[in-house]
Amino acid sequence: MISLRIQIIFMFCLFLLLVLVHCANNVNNRYSFNHLLTHWLTHSLTYSLTHRNIELFLKMKRLKQIKSEGKTYVDYLTEINRVKDVSSTSIDNNSPMKILNETEQINRMKKVVEYKSVNNAEKKIIFLPDVSYNENCRYFYQDLITNPKFCATILDMPNVYELNTKRYEVQWLKYMESLNLQSYHTIISHGSSSEALMRYLESFNLAASPSKVKKIIFIDAPDIYTAGERHGRRFLFNRITNNCKTVDVTFLVAQNNLKISNETNNLINEFFNYEHKLATYTPQDNITSTLLSYCK
Repeated sequence: MISLRIQIIFMFCLFLLLVLVHCANNVNNRYSFNHLLTHWLTHSLTYSLTHRNIELFLKMKRLKQIKSEGKTYVDYLTEINRVKDVSSTSIDNNSPMKILNETEQINRMKKVVEYKSVNNAEKKIIFLPDVSYNENCRYFYQDLITNPKFCATILDMPNVYELNTKRYEVQWLKYMESLNLQSYHTIISHGSSSEALMRYLESFNLAASPSKVKKIIFIDAPDIYTAGERHGRRFLFNRITNNCKTVDVTFLVAQNNLKISNETNNLINEFFNYEHKLATYTPQDNITSTLLSYCK
């Protein structure tokens, strides 16, 4: 028992000696022992309970944003390390601004999250894929979807050719209405979904307020409507152009097919006939690179 007390007293005396030496070496330094102790009592617990939680929340939110942009976890780590590098080089670790520096780092991350949230909200892009029985027309899907720059949200679409009845047409039109297309900035449609979107535009206005749609891209769109008609018919271009008169409409051809190219030219002529000045036909060598250019 006596030896244990002696050991405790010795350790305590040694600790006091180290404290005195530290204070003597830092007599002109604002980081004296009392200052460090006060600093720890006033900041450490609060920091661990608030700043760390905020920082973790912001990092998790930023990670979700980066994943939604089609990027990887490596991109997220690169961004975080870049922020840390800037912080470490701008303020010295022994500076009294250390806590402020960490706060600034959190604020910087918060600004990034807020900016990306606004930017993504303004440029929400959706992709309505082809779901017809012709799988060859979807040859570019793998390269497009696996590209980290592809930031569009892919929505499930029905095969509008599955049943050639008016009852089925009513069903998939109601489904398309439930997609809330007017809340998106850019709509990309391909093949069967392009025909579905053209039919949808005959009945629904994507140009009226509060619609956010600024651009519609049709890929391999037909010039004759056959999904809900047994013998096919012309699209009601007067309604279509009126329901997207303030929207930039672009037609693309993905397949090396003369029939589809002619149908696309017919669509452009119809849009021009109804004085839709924002309709364009964009020839391209690589459909994937063309679509990725709209995701910037």
